[in-house]
Amino acid sequence: MLILLASLAAAGSAQSPKWNGTWSATAGSRVFSGTWEAAESSDAATASGHWTLTDRSGTPLAAGTWAAGKSAKVWQGSWQARAVNGQTYSGTWRAQVQLAATAPMAEMFQAALASAIQGTWHMGSPAGAWSIRAYSR
Repeated sequence: MLILLASLAAAGSAQSPKWNGTWSATAGSRVFSGTWEAAESSDAATASGHWTLTDRSGTPLAAGTWAAGKSAKVWQGSWQARAVNGQTYSGTWRAQVQLAATAPMAEMFQAALASAIQGTWHMGSPAGAWSIRAYSR
């Protein structure tokens, strides 16, 4: 069972700011984690990237992409991943962030430098919570 988000990355022009970090998510009592990278698109209200799901030793178990947009204070998007066994997964994610309604997507990543950003994810009926932390490059 694979999960969401979070982990994002590099799509966009070479001049676009890029962010990276770690993510964790829950599905019931199970906890998942991995890494993400992201780049803001030319439209300040959207971003896209890629993410990985790793085991406790850091070995990749799955990798995927994500895309997101925002309206007012809601950031939401979709994600997909392919496990090392070839099985594919997809779902959606959502976060409500305490930033100005006019804030560009980049501000969510900037906020993740200071503290974790949290949200929810869905993959059909499996669902849970997620969080991301960003790190300076």
